[in-house]
Amino acid sequence: MKTSLVQSIWRVTSRTVLVVPLIALGGACTDLTEVPNDALTPDNAFKTDEEILAGVASVYAGFRDLTWGWFNLSEITTDEIVVPTRGSDWYDNGRWLEIYRQTWTASSGSALDDMNGTWNAIFSGVARANLMISVIEKAGGASAAQTLAELRTLRAWYYYLAMDLFGGVPLVTGTEVGQNPRVSRDSIFKFVEAELTAARTNLPERRPASQYGRVARGAADAILASMYLNAGVFKKDQGINATAYNSCNVPVAGGSNGCAAAITAADRVINSGVYSLATD
Repeated sequence: MKTSLVQSIWRVTSRTVLVVPLIALGGACTDLTEVPNDALTPDNAFKTDEEILAGVASVYAGFRDLTWGWFNLSEITTDEIVVPTRGSDWYDNGRWLEIYRQTWTASSGSALDDMNGTWNAIFSGVARANLMISVIEKAGGASAAQTLAELRTLRAWYYYLAMDLFGGVPLVTGTEVGQNPRVSRDSIFKFVEAELTAARTNLPERRPASQYGRVARGAADAILASMYLNAGVFKKDQGINATAYNSCNVPVAGGSNGCAAAITAADRVINSGVYSLATD
């Protein structure tokens, strides 16, 4: 059967029409990069004081997620709090008994919720602080130094809690995603000490009523005082004796010892004239 000229042209044309879109689609499929219009990045956000404040607020917000597990691990593991367990009432799969008796293991069930939850909350707070520190360092501005001091103090507090609960932990100060090795507890101590010592001078001594709750210089000094008071434990990875440690024999930055440094930091808070004891 002979093919007419019209039929030949149609076949060639139809094939060409089909091939062109396939080539176009094939090229498009190799580039899947997409930036959502509502994504917050340093390029499209954190340009105004209000946006920066919202970013800083996210670092504070992490403490809300942290409070439950940190409180349980800090209080129930001591004699400060006892959760009465009577039969199945408040038994919760042995959660509170394991924490109180300090008998949890790697295969424990609900008792590990507080461990894992607190760990995740701490490093989520660190990650938020690292992001905002990176943003402020790039953005600059008249208030950059004070905001950076605030963020470094918050990050130091997260690391203080990590050091207190877990000893040596990974030390992460950037925003790159990757595996970070554990460093010694003493290394975390020195990092927190250096961060707070550097940040405190750029923190305001007082905050106006509109900034109630945000850290001031007294907060950095209070953390330092607490840390120095426990330097006999915090600067050790092993050989810790909870009933026989003496921070007065532990050297800290500035050539002082833990006890003397704790007194100095506490005196700065007491003598600042900003704080006072409750009258009742």
